[in-house]
Amino acid sequence: MLKEEEECVKPMTTTITKELFAQAYENGHNKTVSFLLSRGYNPQLAEEAAQAAWARGWERKEQLRDFRKAIPWVNSIALNIGRTRTRQVARLQTLPETLKDHWREPIASIDVGDKLLECSAGERNLLEKRYIWGWGADELAQEHHCSSLAIRLRLHRARERMRSLLAR
Repeated sequence: MLKEEEECVKPMTTTITKELFAQAYENGHNKTVSFLLSRGYNPQLAEEAAQAAWARGWERKEQLRDFRKAIPWVNSIALNIGRTRTRQVARLQTLPETLKDHWREPIASIDVGDKLLECSAGERNLLEKRYIWGWGADELAQEHHCSSLAIRLRLHRARERMRSLLAR
């Protein structure tokens, strides 16, 4: 085999240089955005995730050994960032228009407080320690001398009870 053929077959094992990464960015940024758009992300999120992925790739460029794999590597980072941001956005809820004018009235907290009084003492104790005081399942399990799985099940049942009380 000729020396030139060996170089073509053998993967590149040197770390990627700043110049090579800059070249990969120039060639790949638009491809990353297009990749995210093809996965159903909106244009703004696709652009933000692509930019964040290329920045993260730059920070960790030492981990990349083969220049030819830069774009797929950054695309996988971008996909993870896009998924994370989509989950974060889904957790945020907008305030209904009817409540925007009356935001000073603590209707919801009064309602929840009244409904907590209708729960059993054990349910109320669990819900307060978990959601008001921020205790974790492991801490609650230690206090109640049971497994954290049992605590999570009790919390689930208590939340379901609250949900049904609030629905009435």
